[in-house]
Amino acid sequence: MEKKSTPVLLVGAPIQEGFSMKKLLFAVLLNAALVGCAGYVPGRQSYWDAQVKEMCAKDGGVTVYEIVELSEDEYMRLGGMNGGLSLPSASSKKNYHPYFYELIDSQIRESSPTVMRTEMLVIRGSDKKILGRSVQYFRRGGDFPTGIVEDSTFICPENLQLTNQIFRVKGRIK
Repeated sequence: MEKKSTPVLLVGAPIQEGFSMKKLLFAVLLNAALVGCAGYVPGRQSYWDAQVKEMCAKDGGVTVYEIVELSEDEYMRLGGMNGGLSLPSASSKKNYHPYFYELIDSQIRESSPTVMRTEMLVIRGSDKKILGRSVQYFRRGGDFPTGIVEDSTFICPENLQLTNQIFRVKGRIK
């Protein structure tokens, strides 16, 4: 009876018995692609976009508590342009600026896709009164993992322009 030998692949040794480099390369690439796609679920992005829309419908958007009228001089001195003011953040509040904003970020989902809630408060420095607030939700990621392009995003609502709704210049028609 003839004894059959089992082929052995050794580093530097020739490949034996019909085992081709093409097959090996294909197997390595297939495994890399499968590992790279681990965790990708096609409906996950759509699911979280629907969740973002639902949360946005509940409390997203702008709420103005007080409209502040400024003279043209005050508006220009405070850096006004295009109907709004560029405000300093609460952490970098400039002493000369009577208004500032505060951001409150809440992580709703950490893994891909990332889902966040961002609340912006516009505050008058003299009495710490909140003049207005905006709430936005956004989803980032959940795309097919390619590593080539940026993750997609979904934001609700868009273009809130909170300061444009709080600050008005006397004499200008809005």
